[in-house]
Amino acid sequence: IFTDDITIQWDLYGAKRNAMPWTGKLPEAFLALNGYDILEHLPDLFFDTPEASATRMDYIRVINRLFAENFVGVIAEWCGEHNLALTGHLMGNEGGYSDVMYQYYLMHIPATDHLGKNIGNFRRPRRAISVADQFDKPYTICETSAGGGHDMTREEQKRLTDFLLVAGARVMVPHVTQYSMRGNRKYDHPPAFSARDPYWSEMHWLADYQGRLAYALSQGKMDAHVLLLDNIESKHISCAPAGRSRQYDALNNALDQVERELLSAHCEFAYGSEELLSRFGRVENGELCLGSGRYSAVIIPPALTLRSSTLSLLKELKAQGGEVVAMLRAPALCDGRKNNPYLPFLATVPLLHYHQIKDFAAPYALDISDEYGSPLTAVHTTLRRDGDTTLCFMANYESEKVQQGYLTLPYPAKVECLDLLTGECAPAVSTVANGKTTIPVTLHSCGSLLLSFTPSAQATGHSQPKKVKVETHPLASTFNLTLDMPNMLYLDQFIQHVHGEGDSPKNYIAAFKRVGDFTMKTTFYSEDWDGHDGYLLLECSENWEVTLNGAPLTHDGGCMISSELHTLKLDGLVKAGENHLDLHCKVGYSPEMQPVYIAGPFSVMQKGNDFIIKDGTPVTVCRDLTREGFPFYAGNATLSTHVEFSPKAGQSYRLSLGGLHAILATVKVNGKAVMPI
Repeated sequence: IFTDDITIQWDLYGAKRNAMPWTGKLPEAFLALNGYDILEHLPDLFFDTPEASATRMDYIRVINRLFAENFVGVIAEWCGEHNLALTGHLMGNEGGYSDVMYQYYLMHIPATDHLGKNIGNFRRPRRAISVADQFDKPYTICETSAGGGHDMTREEQKRLTDFLLVAGARVMVPHVTQYSMRGNRKYDHPPAFSARDPYWSEMHWLADYQGRLAYALSQGKMDAHVLLLDNIESKHISCAPAGRSRQYDALNNALDQVERELLSAHCEFAYGSEELLSRFGRVENGELCLGSGRYSAVIIPPALTLRSSTLSLLKELKAQGGEVVAMLRAPALCDGRKNNPYLPFLATVPLLHYHQIKDFAAPYALDISDEYGSPLTAVHTTLRRDGDTTLCFMANYESEKVQQGYLTLPYPAKVECLDLLTGECAPAVSTVANGKTTIPVTLHSCGSLLLSFTPSAQATGHSQPKKVKVETHPLASTFNLTLDMPNMLYLDQFIQHVHGEGDSPKNYIAAFKRVGDFTMKTTFYSEDWDGHDGYLLLECSENWEVTLNGAPLTHDGGCMISSELHTLKLDGLVKAGENHLDLHCKVGYSPEMQPVYIAGPFSVMQKGNDFIIKDGTPVTVCRDLTREGFPFYAGNATLSTHVEFSPKAGQSYRLSLGGLHAILATVKVNGKAVMPI
């Protein structure tokens, strides 16, 4: 059972800015948990009164518990009784006042959402995987790609995959596979993944990569010895329910900065929820235990307040030899209050600035450095411990530069490399000397590497293949071009003629509304193509009477690209020069106003603001197909050429293609697919 965008956030979609989460039974629940009447302290929620932080703290906790236990918890319990698993994500993954990690605990499978193709908000999936590991949940789910655009490339998806898998996502759920693309559906947070897409037959490359990586990183447990406390309660006592404050944003940005420093230091870390710590936290043998998680060090991020239950655990951890540090300055409040017996303990906690995190994290971090010993900060890593074996995934998803350096392990190890494109496993290049293992690392832009290393006193390393001399053989300057579907001319600007009212100005068709008896009119231009083997593509053709240059066009029963786009044969009705296309709305119908397409064996050239159809398909120089006759083409294009040279026996060759700007490219040499390296 997947629930989407649940929230108690108060300012969505134009809601009044002073609205706040509330329920008729909230005062009763508040009184039971806190011992005083919230109705007598309502001004504290809206104004910065002397008691505001204490009242807001108590209010936030009540809201969090009611939302989590009376909504998520009730559904999760029902699902469990019926042999179902509850998953789903919150609106914004923060849920307004709610501690999202407590709700992840109640769900069977924690889930998050990631909109667009950006690689921001590491915290969302890292919170989810933290709870999954701490409470032995099988995996996490992440909805991805929504809003990335129909032109989202597989490279961008791979880059996003690497970011999300490092952060903690496991099962990737691409948004969305739609039953229909008719009307405005095609604009609903694209891309949409289905057999309509020209690259659909090659999607298995990305899916296999995601599946292998997600499976590997679902083994064992996160190898994290550092726990980063979440400052969500501090953020929400910093402002009234009516909105966010500068202090809220500053606390949010500060937590982002701590994340970035830990990532740059290659230090694996988990998030800690104060709600979950209050319920399940304990200290054993110098480690803070939260469920199955065991942490030797705890970082207090910039925060206004901590719970007394949290400070009690931290005090005991420090007494048993564990590490506790605070960023910049210690919180001044406990449970939102200034007078608390645990506050003096914070004066004993060392304070760190951001640049000091690297040294603090060193005992718990991987050593990945360049040839001069400086950390490869653009390479981000995640670690999984499965018995004696550690899985290390590293990715260069931020930098466009090649990242080269060395991973050094402080023990002799057997090291293997797992190829995520083929599924093969082979010994990784490594050297073992002086009780250490050194592994050379090269990651190009958007590159990644999955290694496993197991301590072994018998490990001897694996030698580097010999470098070979590079010979360059240039390809031809022109290519033969073959298309797998007709070329397209896109018509999206029309004049609307309303009976009795005349013509409107020319505008995008999607901007018009249906108004009684009307006709949509537009023009297009042809140089020498007469419409042979050509079609007009139109949605809901049964709702329109269509004429081209005064001659009627009718649906021939076929469709193109998808079942929603009906084909109307042009049958030589296109003339040289200006062509007039009229779409008259039949009485009684309410058609969705959508662009139409001219399809056929032609090229399209731009002249000023006009596009002109020319007969035939040209030979391309393979620089920019959009300027070589195909500005609106969205199918597959095959470029073929010949190169002649005499290969030497035992020699291997690489084909280098630079400057590719396409969603996806597959390469074949003499009919055989070529694997990327």
